[in-house]
This record gives sequence, structure tokens and C-alpha cells, in this order.
Amino acid sequence: MIIKAKIKNVFKTKGVQLPDATFDLLNDEVARKVGFWAQRAKEGNIKRLNPKDVWMVIGNPWKKIID
Repeated sequence: MIIKAKIKNVFKTKGVQLPDATFDLLNDEVARKVGFWAQRAKEGNIKRLNPKDVWMVIGNPWKKIID
């Protein structure tokens, strides 16, 4: 789901090794999070997720600050 090379590079620049098994766990977590966001969009009857509406899906308590 996430781009392996980019994620590994982020960890590498911070000096942290990221074995493939650990990457797989992180990838599963991201997949679950995205699934949760999609479910919230469905439950909120959002047909097209626009940037100004992302707060509704991710649950940002600050809501819509910029219009």
C-alpha cells in the first residue's frame, strides 16, 4: 500500500534500520488506518473527499479552519 523505498529512506535519514518484517507491520497499520478513513467517509455520506473535508474523515478536532 505504501511506497517501500520512500518509507525506508525516511527511516534511513534518521539513522534507523527498517527490516522488511517491520516494514510489513507498518504497512498493515497504514492499510487499517486508510480503511478506517474510508469507512468514516462512507458513514458520513461523503461521495468525493475534497481537501477541505479531510478533517471529517481523519477526525481532526480543529475541524475546518481554512475555507
